[in-house]
Amino acid sequence: MKPFFKMMCLFMLGTLTSRAQICNACNVLISESSSGSYTVNAGETFCVDSVGNFDGSVVLNGGSICNKGIFKPVSIILINGSIQNFGLFTFSSGQVFSTNLVFTNDGEGIVNFVNSLEINGGSLLNAGVCNIKLNLLNTSGTITNTGILNCDQLVGSNTLLNNGTLTTKQN
Repeated sequence: MKPFFKMMCLFMLGTLTSRAQICNACNVLISESSSGSYTVNAGETFCVDSVGNFDGSVVLNGGSICNKGIFKPVSIILINGSIQNFGLFTFSSGQVFSTNLVFTNDGEGIVNFVNSLEINGGSLLNAGVCNIKLNLLNTSGTITNTGILNCDQLVGSNTLLNNGTLTTKQN
C-alpha cells in the first residue's frame, strides 16, 4: 500500500506543478544553475525551467523571457519585450517598465523588486504575489492587479485596475 500511496502523491504533485505553466518554443532553456550572459532579441525566447536557477546577466531586446524556476539576475536591462513569470523572479535593482514592455506574473508566480518600480508606458499584470520594497511609481501604462501587490508607497496619478489585494504603508 505504501508504494501506491507514494506514487499517487508524486503524480498529484507533478500535475499541480505543471498546470498552466506554458512557455513558447525556447531558444535558450536553463534547466540547472546558470550565471551566463544572454541577449534576447525579437523572435527569441529565453526560458528557465522549473528546476532551473538563473543568476547571470540578461538584456531583453524585443524577445521574451519565460520563468518557471528561480530567476535572480545580477544584471537585467529591459529595452522592450515580454516576461512571463510562473516561479520566483527577483529584480536586484530599480526598474522602469517603458513602452513595449509587458511583465505578467502568473497566479503561482512571486516577483520581488528590492528597490522601486516605475511603470512608464509598459504593463504590469499581476495575478500572483508582487513585492516592491520601495515605491511603485505609476506615471503611464497599465497596472492590473488580481493577486497580491505590496509596496511602500503608490505614487502617480495613472489608473491602477485592482481586483486583488493592494497593501501600502499608506494604508
